[in-house]
Amino acid sequence: PANGSTVTNPTNVVVSGTAANATSVTFTLGGQSYGPVTVTGGNWTYTVPGPLANGSQTVSAVSTNGTTNSTAATSTFTVAGPTVAITAPANGSTVTNPTNVVVS
Repeated sequence: PANGSTVTNPTNVVVSGTAANATSVTFTLGGQSYGPVTVTGGNWTYTVPGPLANGSQTVSAVSTNGTTNSTAATSTFTVAGPTVAITAPANGSTVTNPTNVVVS
C-alpha cells in the first residue's frame, strides 16, 4: 500500500514497488520476513497472505543487485477493520413480549 494510505479489512495485502538496477527485494511486514522477490523490468510485487492486525503497519524493503550493493525504503500504512452498527432495537429502548428479535 502507498505510504500514508488506509486499507479496510483486507484479506491479503499486495506489496509492490520499483527497484531500478536491482535483481531482488526482501521485505518485512508485521514482524515477518518475505522474499527474495524477483525484480522484473524494475518492478516487483508480492501478495502477503492472511489478514494483518488493525492499526499502523510498516513495510521495510531492501533491494540488491546480486552483489553487495543494496538500497532500503519504508512505507507506513493503516489497516482498518470492518465497520459494524446495530440499527434495531434502538439503543436504550425496551422490547416488550417479543416473538422474535432479528439481528442482521
